[in-house]
Amino acid sequence: MKVAIFTDDRNFMNCSGEYITFISNQMLLEDDIDYFGKNDFNKDRLLISEYELLYIDLEETDYQDVMLKLEHKAPADRRPFIIFVSSDNRYMEGMVDEKGIAFINKPFMSRTFETMFRNVLAQIEAEDCFFEYSLNRKQEQLKVKDIAYFESIGRKIHIQKGDGSSYFFYGKLDEIEERLINDLECDCFLRKHKSYLVNYNWIYRSSKTEITLLNGQCLPISRSYQGMLAN
Repeated sequence: MKVAIFTDDRNFMNCSGEYITFISNQMLLEDDIDYFGKNDFNKDRLLISEYELLYIDLEETDYQDVMLKLEHKAPADRRPFIIFVSSDNRYMEGMVDEKGIAFINKPFMSRTFETMFRNVLAQIEAEDCFFEYSLNRKQEQLKVKDIAYFESIGRKIHIQKGDGSSYFFYGKLDEIEERLINDLECDCFLRKHKSYLVNYNWIYRSSKTEITLLNGQCLPISRSYQGMLAN
């Protein structure tokens, strides 16, 4: 997850960076954060489209000015998600219905920040992505963002959704992982056990031996993958 933070507020810079790193570690997600001052957004050499998420402090720049510059800096299909941060609530109403834009008040609580970060991740990774499978010659599909994990049991693959519902079909976990990455260009699934393929957007926290999902369910991390995590 490649993130850029634009602010001259040292406290906001430090807190947001620490929160992102902490949440990413819990989700077993690799983060890459760059920090910029308030004037850096205007620099021509800055490649906005290489980032997936921008945090922009509205205390130090203008919303409309940012949106105008964004049109020149990044094509619409490669535009990053933006979270505007401000202590001024007047921005809230104007941005609530805009796609790819969110707003968070400052100062913020860690839980509020985490909820927003997770919601944005889910939108970035699986906005309109569907996983298709067939059973009894009938084609089915599920939204990738709703799938908590795939589990391999014998010749069957069980799909477990975050709402507790489950489905199955016949297949191999290796082939599913390859299809998600190559065909759907979806890299939000982690392989931490030979029998599980877990959507990191559904991970609440992780330890050396297990993953806890947002719904409270725990999944094991196999010994071989424990070694990989340690490295």
